[in-house]
Amino acid sequence: MRPVELRLAGLHSYRQEEVVDFKTLCERGIFGIFGPTGSGKSTILDAITLALFGEVKRASRGREGIINQHSEQARVAFTFEVGRGEGRCRYRVERLLRKSGDFGAHTRECRLVRLDPDGERVLADGADQVKMEVQKLLGLTADDFTRAVVLPQGRFAEFLALRPADRNQMLERIFELDRFGEQLKKRVSDAGAGVRAALDRVEAEQRGLGDCSPRAVEAARRDLEEKRAARREAERKLQAARGRLEEAREIRQAQERRLHLQRRLEELRAAEDKVRREEELLERAARAETMRGLLEEYGRLEEDLEERRGRLRALGEKLSRLQEAARAAEEEAARQRQRWEAEGSALMKRQALLEQAREKEQELDGWLSRQEKDREELEEKQRKIRLLEKQAAELSSRQQEGERRLAGLCRRQEELQVAPEEVEQARCALELYGRLSQLEREAKELEGEAGAAARQLDALQQQEAELAREVAGLEGELAQDRQELERLQGSPPVPEGYLEERAAGIQDCRFRIRALLDLAGRYAELQGECRQVREQVEELERRREARQREVAALQEALVEASGALERARRELEEARRRHMAAALARTLAAGQPCPVCGSPHHPAPARPAGVALAPLEEAVRAAEEEQARRREKWQEGEKRLVQLDAEIAALKRREEQLAGEKERVKEEGGRLREGLPAPWRQVPLQDLPALLQDAEREYREQQQGWRRWQQRLQEARDRVEEVRRRLDERRPALARLQSAREGLARQIRDLHRRREEKEAGRRELVAQLRLHLQELGLQEPGQVPAHWEALKQRQQELRRGQLQIAGLEAELKDLSGRLQQLKDGLRDLVVEKGALEAALSGRAEQIGQLRAELHQLTGGLRVEEALGQVREQLSSLQDAVARAEEDNRRAAGDFQQCRLELEGEERACAALQERLAGLRRHLEHSARENHFASPAGAKDALLDPQEREELAARVNKHRREEQLLLQELREVEARLGGRYLEEDDWLRLQEELKAAEEALGLAQQQEGAAGQHLQRLEENRQRWAALEEERQQLAGRAELLRELEGLLRGRALVEFLARRRLENLAELATERLGRLTGYRYALELDGQGGFILRDEGNGGLKRPVSTLSGGETFLVSLALALALSDQIQRRGRVPLEFFFLDEGFGSLDERYLEAVMDTLERLPLERVAIGLISHLPQLKSRLPRRLLVEPARPGGPGSRVRLEMA
Repeated sequence: MRPVELRLAGLHSYRQEEVVDFKTLCERGIFGIFGPTGSGKSTILDAITLALFGEVKRASRGREGIINQHSEQARVAFTFEVGRGEGRCRYRVERLLRKSGDFGAHTRECRLVRLDPDGERVLADGADQVKMEVQKLLGLTADDFTRAVVLPQGRFAEFLALRPADRNQMLERIFELDRFGEQLKKRVSDAGAGVRAALDRVEAEQRGLGDCSPRAVEAARRDLEEKRAARREAERKLQAARGRLEEAREIRQAQERRLHLQRRLEELRAAEDKVRREEELLERAARAETMRGLLEEYGRLEEDLEERRGRLRALGEKLSRLQEAARAAEEEAARQRQRWEAEGSALMKRQALLEQAREKEQELDGWLSRQEKDREELEEKQRKIRLLEKQAAELSSRQQEGERRLAGLCRRQEELQVAPEEVEQARCALELYGRLSQLEREAKELEGEAGAAARQLDALQQQEAELAREVAGLEGELAQDRQELERLQGSPPVPEGYLEERAAGIQDCRFRIRALLDLAGRYAELQGECRQVREQVEELERRREARQREVAALQEALVEASGALERARRELEEARRRHMAAALARTLAAGQPCPVCGSPHHPAPARPAGVALAPLEEAVRAAEEEQARRREKWQEGEKRLVQLDAEIAALKRREEQLAGEKERVKEEGGRLREGLPAPWRQVPLQDLPALLQDAEREYREQQQGWRRWQQRLQEARDRVEEVRRRLDERRPALARLQSAREGLARQIRDLHRRREEKEAGRRELVAQLRLHLQELGLQEPGQVPAHWEALKQRQQELRRGQLQIAGLEAELKDLSGRLQQLKDGLRDLVVEKGALEAALSGRAEQIGQLRAELHQLTGGLRVEEALGQVREQLSSLQDAVARAEEDNRRAAGDFQQCRLELEGEERACAALQERLAGLRRHLEHSARENHFASPAGAKDALLDPQEREELAARVNKHRREEQLLLQELREVEARLGGRYLEEDDWLRLQEELKAAEEALGLAQQQEGAAGQHLQRLEENRQRWAALEEERQQLAGRAELLRELEGLLRGRALVEFLARRRLENLAELATERLGRLTGYRYALELDGQGGFILRDEGNGGLKRPVSTLSGGETFLVSLALALALSDQIQRRGRVPLEFFFLDEGFGSLDERYLEAVMDTLERLPLERVAIGLISHLPQLKSRLPRRLLVEPARPGGPGSRVRLEMA
């Protein structure tokens, strides 16, 4: 640790902030702090300890009286560096303290900051956290810091005079030797308990693994191979069952498809009549399509003619309305022109006069605005005058009252004055009384703590005895439970793996017996089915012969119906040709060309046919229906013959399948018999289920016995684990109780020793306090607080009076100035008020004259308002004239335009009527040519293109689908090939597949169980070997820890290390002391660890340190401080790179002073900076860096510091 900068303010004699630049002071390794007695040199050390640890060692209770009397707060900020090389860091600790009462102080703000290159980082906030973090950083407490680093006045020789036990405790804290005491012993004890628990756990886990020998592993491997072969056989059977089911699925699907096709053909035949009617509609629509253009043209012309007639009527009505409107518009235009001539000139004259009056109105507005502003300003002046008069009276009254109060306060201050000597005596007495009260309270607290610790020790001893008895009982219980566990593990009801093999055998027998029963039932079903199939074949063959004779007769009837239809169609065609020739002949006229041959002469036109077409068309339709009916019956007969042939072939194939299946059932039954146990193979089939039930009952009994044994085994394991767990919990607890008991006994001894020390200190303080009581005229120490409280109250009242006097004087001065300002302002306002009143009275006459002139011109209105009215009347007249002229022109134009449109529509209607008459004659001629009675008949026969396409698509789809269905039906029959599948056969095949899948699942489960058993045995074998290796290691470590635990009992190791540290410290101090005294003195240790001075200049005479003079004590303490600093420096964790010496040099003669300075000047070469605090002038001239402290002056800013360099 190396200081960098110190800032302090409000501490002791330092009133304003002062900065101590330690970085510059430490550049040459050694520096001095000089100043007169009482200037504040030691306060710099107080500021360092206050910043780091929050207390000042030489102050009562660590903080009383440390804040400057003229300040309400104290602030310190100490910056320092810790570490070496790259790990060196800079820190700043800040504290702000406020007064509490008259002399107390409490911390308001406190924080520890690390100063990184990239900014500040707060490490701790709050007094307690900062103190803990500082102790971690430095590795020192506040007491250690003042004994080894900062040596203030009165505590320089404290380390030398400490009792050996206290000195050892200090060394333990500084060098962290406590980690070799209770901490190390606890770690060893916990490690031993953990290792023993781990050893018990490993042994228990080894026992819990069971039999995992190589012989057991090989037996499990053979069992796995057998189960694997059984699984492969089950897979082969499953594949065969799947093949049979797949073939049956194909037959089933083909049968379902055939049934679907037959149903669809029947639906198509039911729609045959509808399709024929749609074909006739398509034929009529094709004939009418040739007339579509003429029909559409005729319809468009009729619509156009009707539309134009409507427009013609509307235009006539519109022309009448427009003629009336034109006449009315002309009359309105004439009337508006007359009105303009009568009113326009008068309005224009009035507008000119009002334009001239606008300037007068603006002048009047300006006068009125100035008049209003002056009136408002006059009212404001009057209000301010009243307000200032009231304020002046109030200030005068307050000034008189303040002067009376000031006189009373001055008299009270004279009464409260107290001599400074009396205050100092009272402060010293109060400090001694506080220390005495503190010692008494601490002695009582120590006595109470000792009593509580004694009671706690008794309780701990009782708990230790009870816990020791409980541990012994648990160890006995653990031995019994382990014996019971070993007995159960050695006597299982059946061998390992027997139940798995037995369950697999029973399952196999159950499967075989069920399969044999199913096969027996299946064989009986097959025999019955064979008889039924034979009977069905014979019946179908008889039905086929009868159906074949019926189909031959239907075919002959169909041929006869087809001939009759052909004859009826020829007769109808001949009659239609004659009718068309007669219709053409009726259209011929003399001199007109014939539409067929083109000749204008017609010598022999065709005569009327004489035969009607309707009876012939009815005959054709009846012949077509008869032919369709006979064809349908013939097709139905043919289809039924095909179905009968397919059914007969399927039944014959089914008969062959049944015979083969009966053979397979016999073979499968024999194979299943061979797989049963030997005694069961010759047993009748109906007796096998009873044997299976007996075997299953025996297996269940064995299984229950195995489960009961496993349950007892697991309960025994749980008991062992529970007892072991409880032991693992109790053993460390017992060790902790033993350690706590020993520590508590040491604590009780330490408490008694500290109480005796407090009692000795109390007696010494009582003697000192008696002297101060005599000076103060008090009888008992208990009167000191009341006396001090009375002094404090007088001082507080005196300070309050001073503040009140200063405040009153300032207030009176302020009141006097404010009163004079008010009087000056009041005088100015009165003058301004008179000027405003004179201006207002002169301006009123001019305003009245302008108002009269404007009222005569505008009649009381504003000029702009009157001008607006005139302009609005002129604009209204002009707009009315313009609108009337425009309406007149527009009405005349609309009338002429409408008349022209009416004449054009009349000519268009006449032309459309002529075109419509010619098109009507052409349509009638075309209808006759296409065999329609009239154009309306042709129009009805027309179909939309989309509708015609949809009809044609439906007809074609019907015909095409019929052909496709017949073709697919033939393909399905060919694919079936006469095969047929019953529903019972389909269900039976599914059951066979399900049974095969269950058999494979069982085989796979058995194979998996065998595989898992083998894997578990192999894993257990590997785990047992690893546990054995771990057990051996743990056993060796447990033995070492037991031996180490025995060596660490008590505090022997810590006391040994502290003694060695103290011996090293004495050797280093002797070397330093020899260099300081010319090797006259040396240090030794006595048997109890106390220091003894050996005087080499007096024949090696040994003297206790209590007999040393002031100079000798300083030299010995300095040597010890230097040696202790060197030890901490070598320790390396937080090297101490500086320490302070406060006073002590005055007790040295010139020779020793020279030797001390020579030694200190050489120390910077060892990376240590030393600060000396003294008032000796001979030291000041020898130091290269000096910090000069100037004492505080009355009423001044407090103590000041300045840096001086040689």
